[in-house]
Amino acid sequence: MSSPIDVEHRLTVALPHLSVRAITGFATVAKHAAQGAALIADGLAGGRSSSLVEALGIREASGTVLDHLYVISPAAARARLGLA
Repeated sequence: MSSPIDVEHRLTVALPHLSVRAITGFATVAKHAAQGAALIADGLAGGRSSSLVEALGIREASGTVLDHLYVISPAAARARLGLA
Protein backbone atom coordinates (compact mmCIF):
# COMPACT_ATOMS: atom_id res chain seq x y z
CA MET A 1 0.00 0.00 0.00
CA SER A 2 1.35 3.44 -0.93
CA SER A 3 1.89 6.07 1.71
CA PRO A 4 0.04 9.42 1.37
CA ILE A 5 3.36 11.15 0.65
CA ASP A 6 4.14 8.69 -2.18
CA VAL A 7 0.68 9.19 -3.69
CA GLU A 8 1.03 12.99 -3.50
CA HIS A 9 4.46 12.82 -5.18
CA ARG A 10 3.22 10.53 -7.94
CA LEU A 11 0.26 12.80 -8.64
CA THR A 12 2.51 15.88 -8.70
CA VAL A 13 4.76 14.21 -11.30
CA ALA A 14 1.84 12.88 -13.37
CA LEU A 15 -0.11 16.17 -13.29
CA PRO A 16 2.51 18.93 -13.44
CA HIS A 17 -0.02 21.53 -14.63
CA LEU A 18 -2.16 21.11 -11.48
CA SER A 19 -1.58 22.10 -7.88
CA VAL A 20 -1.55 18.85 -5.90
CA ARG A 21 -1.94 19.00 -2.14
CA ALA A 22 -2.76 16.49 0.53
CA ILE A 23 -5.99 16.99 2.40
CA THR A 24 -7.02 15.69 5.77
CA GLY A 25 -10.37 14.13 6.43
CA PHE A 26 -13.31 16.26 7.47
CA ALA A 27 -14.57 13.84 10.09
CA THR A 28 -13.37 10.72 11.82
CA VAL A 29 -16.51 8.73 11.02
CA ALA A 30 -17.12 9.65 7.36
CA LYS A 31 -16.14 7.26 4.59
CA HIS A 32 -13.61 8.31 1.95
CA ALA A 33 -16.21 8.13 -0.82
CA ALA A 34 -18.54 10.42 1.13
CA GLN A 35 -15.73 12.91 1.65
CA GLY A 36 -14.90 12.81 -2.07
CA ALA A 37 -18.55 13.37 -2.92
CA ALA A 38 -18.58 16.35 -0.57
CA LEU A 39 -15.52 17.84 -2.33
CA ILE A 40 -17.17 17.45 -5.72
CA ALA A 41 -20.47 18.92 -4.47
CA ASP A 42 -18.57 21.87 -3.00
CA GLY A 43 -16.77 22.41 -6.30
CA LEU A 44 -19.97 22.19 -8.34
CA ALA A 45 -21.49 24.82 -6.04
CA GLY A 46 -18.55 27.16 -6.73
CA GLY A 47 -16.77 26.56 -3.42
CA ARG A 48 -13.10 25.99 -2.58
CA SER A 49 -13.02 22.76 -4.61
CA SER A 50 -14.15 24.37 -7.88
CA SER A 51 -10.66 23.96 -9.37
CA LEU A 52 -10.93 20.20 -8.75
CA VAL A 53 -14.23 20.06 -10.63
CA GLU A 54 -12.73 22.05 -13.50
CA ALA A 55 -9.57 19.89 -13.64
CA LEU A 56 -11.64 16.70 -13.79
CA GLY A 57 -13.96 18.09 -16.45
CA ILE A 58 -17.02 17.07 -14.47
CA ARG A 59 -19.27 19.75 -15.94
CA GLU A 60 -18.51 18.47 -19.46
CA ALA A 61 -19.14 14.80 -18.56
CA SER A 62 -22.02 12.99 -20.23
CA GLY A 63 -23.58 9.56 -20.38
CA THR A 64 -24.00 7.05 -17.59
CA VAL A 65 -21.97 4.28 -16.01
CA LEU A 66 -23.99 1.86 -18.13
CA ASP A 67 -22.34 3.30 -21.25
CA HIS A 68 -19.00 1.75 -20.29
CA LEU A 69 -19.93 -1.87 -19.58
CA TYR A 70 -17.95 -4.67 -21.20
CA VAL A 71 -19.37 -7.87 -19.73
CA ILE A 72 -22.98 -7.07 -20.55
CA SER A 73 -24.35 -4.64 -23.11
CA PRO A 74 -25.76 -1.33 -21.88
CA ALA A 75 -29.17 -2.27 -23.32
CA ALA A 76 -29.16 -5.61 -21.48
CA ALA A 77 -28.10 -3.91 -18.24
CA ARG A 78 -30.90 -1.35 -18.54
CA ALA A 79 -33.43 -4.14 -19.16
CA ARG A 80 -32.14 -6.15 -16.20
CA LEU A 81 -32.38 -3.07 -13.95
CA GLY A 82 -35.86 -2.26 -15.21
CA LEU A 83 -34.69 0.96 -16.88
CA ALA A 84 -35.55 -0.01 -20.46
